[in-house]
Amino acid sequence: MKIRFALPFVAALMTPALAFAADSYGSDEPASALDTVLTSPIMPKLGDFIPMILAVGVLVFVLGKFVWPPIMKALDEREEKIEGSLKSAEEAKIEAEEILAQYEAKLDEGRREAAVLVEEGRKAGDTARDEIVARAQAEAAAITSKAQADADAKEKAVAAALQKQTASLAVSIASKILGEKLGAEDQARAEELAKIGG
Repeated sequence: MKIRFALPFVAALMTPALAFAADSYGSDEPASALDTVLTSPIMPKLGDFIPMILAVGVLVFVLGKFVWPPIMKALDEREEKIEGSLKSAEEAKIEAEEILAQYEAKLDEGRREAAVLVEEGRKAGDTARDEIVARAQAEAAAITSKAQADADAKEKAVAAALQKQTASLAVSIASKILGEKLGAEDQARAEELAKIGG
């Protein structure tokens, strides 16, 4: 930090030497140092030079004591603030990456659960379909069996009615052929014979 304050002072002290070198560089004849100092429009007189050096020294001291410390303090505070902001940003980035990793893990878990639910739903649908088909087949078989039983019963009823009519018709034909009416006993026997014959 002291080097920063000393640089302007050293530059101020080197200015006359540079002026001497620049002035003597342009001429072909060697000039004495006293002639150069007395005739140079850039170089002040030695009596003016010492107060200027003291003024520059005082200026550097005042700047170093009162101006540079607040500026350096503000710059240091700004640097600390920037470093703190960078550190906070890095921490926020790390936290965001962790949250993103957790989110992705939860998303993958949700996808796996959804796949399991879809598979379970498909299996449940297949099972329900198989049960419905089996129930429908059982109901169709029951309906078919009932219809067959009804048809058999109707067929038997029709056959019995037909036999009864056939027997009655046979008795009627026989009585016409014989010309006489059969009695109830003969009619019953004739019906039995017709049943046996049918």
